[in-house]
Amino acid sequence: MSAATAIARIWSVQQEAFFAAAVTGNFSILLEAVAGSGKTSSCLEACRRMSKRLTIAILAYNKKIAVEIQDKIKGNPEYSHVRAG
Repeated sequence: MSAATAIARIWSVQQEAFFAAAVTGNFSILLEAVAGSGKTSSCLEACRRMSKRLTIAILAYNKKIAVEIQDKIKGNPEYSHVRAG
């Protein structure tokens, strides 16, 4: 599937609350969940919804995850304001 292909997602109530907190910036956020639950997708969606006037840094737990995030955002204008490492 190409990066240009849009996938419709239905976000959970908890994910929507996470997005709202990230967008408003009024909260400290700790995102904790089991492996494969969508933490990376949730972080990227929050970044997509945040102001493009911000520069956002995503810090990953290990190099493999950092590279995965970099590959997902590379060349996508929706994430031009996001840096991962």
